[in-house]
Amino acid sequence: MITALKPLIIILPLVFLVLSAIVIFISHRIAGPLFRLKMFMRKVGEGDLSVKLSFRNYDAIHDVADCFNEMVQNLRKKENEIPKKDISN
Repeated sequence: MITALKPLIIILPLVFLVLSAIVIFISHRIAGPLFRLKMFMRKVGEGDLSVKLSFRNYDAIHDVADCFNEMVQNLRKKENEIPKKDISN
């Protein structure tokens, strides 16, 4: 009975390690771009409209980045349309 469990004792930890590595890899692929997007959103929130996001992969995150860049571009246009007040008085 114990000899039948020996392969399982060796295989199960290896399977666990491989699955853990896959989960970590996938989570970094998802969380990394979202973290960058969050940082750029903070910059725009602080008034820096010179930011531009770019991602190499064409996926849902890339689509969100395109929308973000379009929003920042529109904010720049609106900011330029607002007449500047003369504060020298």
